[in-house]
Amino acid sequence: MDRVSEILRILYELITYSETGNDFVDVFVYHSSWIMELAGLVGLIVMIFRNPRLKKHERTEDRYLFYECIMVIVILILQLSLIPLVYSDSMIAYYAFVAALTVNEVLYMFIILQWLVFVDYSLYRSKDHIRRRYKHAAIPIIILAVIDILQSFLAFYTDALLYGWTTLLGILQYIKLAIELTYIVIAIVLERKHSKESREPRFLRLEAFIIPFIFGVLIRFYDSAMLALGIILTYSAVKLRDRYIDSDSGLYNGEYLEYLRKYRKGLGESKEYGLSVEAKGHGKEMASLLKELLPAGVSVFSLGDDTFYLISETSKKSAMKMTAMMIEDSVESSDAPYDVQILEKQVSF
Repeated sequence: MDRVSEILRILYELITYSETGNDFVDVFVYHSSWIMELAGLVGLIVMIFRNPRLKKHERTEDRYLFYECIMVIVILILQLSLIPLVYSDSMIAYYAFVAALTVNEVLYMFIILQWLVFVDYSLYRSKDHIRRRYKHAAIPIIILAVIDILQSFLAFYTDALLYGWTTLLGILQYIKLAIELTYIVIAIVLERKHSKESREPRFLRLEAFIIPFIFGVLIRFYDSAMLALGIILTYSAVKLRDRYIDSDSGLYNGEYLEYLRKYRKGLGESKEYGLSVEAKGHGKEMASLLKELLPAGVSVFSLGDDTFYLISETSKKSAMKMTAMMIEDSVESSDAPYDVQILEKQVSF
């Protein structure tokens, strides 16, 4: 029982960012944490520069993930910059630690929120939906940031306000963790809801981020390194979809259409209704129009030769007819200098 109690005590100290009193554990955690932080920093930078899509971050999905990478890089640099001050007894070192931890805690919440936005957009592909849902999402984090700055200021007067400061610090930690877990739960709910509604294969893997996040919560000295690992694993999973993306138009290619049909056939479906859209000599203009015009739930495939194929999540003929009317009306109202040929198709698997 004594050994179990000692292990539980050490785990508690690790969760609360404290020294355990065990020399071996403290030295191991200290050195392994900065090595992991350095590895995470290098990993994120290499990932950005080795992937042109992420480096340019022109697509909305890539932009969300790029911002998340930058925030984690800032946290890692802050953490690594504190290493020379670990064994310093000066007040400057103490102030630097308090200030850095304050910034890190705020950025940490923003990173989890940004991940949630990334997940939401990856599932539903709607910027309007993102703007409406997350318009005020940062307000609780901003309020906590202000309180965090105030409590950091109080930290400089701990001799006089020790009890009040430590109590406030403990309450803030629980509130922050509750907010972060809420974001995680929302992402899980969104993904499950989308899985029930969607008839498309899933490339996004929530567990790629959630498992490292949980490990970082359990051992707080590893939290920033675990964020970096979670983002790298998430992008690695999503990147598998790139083989199905047409580089010129940014739309799905014909290879993905065949993959999707095999997937739906495995679900027991036997046919689909779709539209063949042809705009000879004006494929780029039509690709841009389709990306801006079509609502969520309609998938567009670039088949080459300025030809596109559209299918709806509902796979209903009426939905495809309405989509065809939307395209025709949009082309006519824009006075586009090209003709569009739209054909309805029914394909059996």
